[in-house]
Amino acid sequence: TSPVFADPEESSEDDSAFTESEIEAGAVAPEDAPDVELNLDKTKKDKKTIIRTVRRSDSLQGILTSNGFKGDEVYNFLALPSWPKHYVLTPGARYLVSTFKDSSSVELIFFMQRSSQVLKLTKAEGKTEFSISDLNFELRVRQISGEVQGSLYSSIRRAVPDGWVSLRFLDAYALDYKLDKQVRRGAKFAITYEEKLLNGQFVAPGEV
Repeated sequence: TSPVFADPEESSEDDSAFTESEIEAGAVAPEDAPDVELNLDKTKKDKKTIIRTVRRSDSLQGILTSNGFKGDEVYNFLALPSWPKHYVLTPGARYLVSTFKDSSSVELIFFMQRSSQVLKLTKAEGKTEFSISDLNFELRVRQISGEVQGSLYSSIRRAVPDGWVSLRFLDAYALDYKLDKQVRRGAKFAITYEEKLLNGQFVAPGEV
């Protein structure tokens, strides 16, 4: 039988086989998800905000430099005492890029896991700024169920196409001493989790 906790990178199953309805519902942020324009502030006609998705080939430095930040500016961000050392950029995660008409200014927002706070990096008139701030999300609760086929991780990953949510489920499963850890093929599971939305668009998973 397949191990319960298979290494996601070594799984031979296709964890990216998500349905079109899941993608259209905003429940998934596959790596090939198209950019989505987001009108966060209708009072600022010159501001254009796009939701983008982290690809496997992306790095934080690469994303920042492709949006106008210099290498030393990126290094200075990461060296700040206020920079969250636990923050990890993961494939499939979404982030916001805002540009301004008739200006070279740019603003990037990255979402922090298990938090309503975001990382905001801006560059305007040659000056850079970093801050951690709160963002008001809409919350939507989703309930998903499925059957174990292969490893438990890959089974959950197919039903809930977000790696972080799947791992959070496994954390809770591993710590619950009342559950049988010998999961068999065909065993049923159910998971309830939150989705964070901005203007109705999925941007990040919430709590499990």
